[in-house]
Amino acid sequence: MNSNTTSNQSNLLPPDVKPEDFINKDILDLIGAQNLREDEKGKLYNKMIDSIQARVLTRIYQQLSGEDKQEWDNLLKADNQPDIANFLQQKNIELEKIFTEEALSYKQELVQSTQNLQGK
Repeated sequence: MNSNTTSNQSNLLPPDVKPEDFINKDILDLIGAQNLREDEKGKLYNKMIDSIQARVLTRIYQQLSGEDKQEWDNLLKADNQPDIANFLQQKNIELEKIFTEEALSYKQELVQSTQNLQGK
């Protein structure tokens, strides 16, 4: 089983990147965009954050029942961060865990797409 895990990881990561480097390395470095102008980097980071946040919100929404979905929608509209945090805690939804998982998944998808475009 361990060799399958290693094999799967090597298919998912660039050949020259170790898993711990993948986690810690800047996404722009991984996709070869580290030489963009600072304003372009900022725009790209903002788009990435927006995409990850949308994915996180979708995952949270999928975990909720019908009544909870309505309450969640109301909390988001009110934009009261303490109430949102309390709601998530009451529903045992681990925001940090979901955000981390979605950020890593997004990062992996971007790297794979870049590799595919570059024919790697």
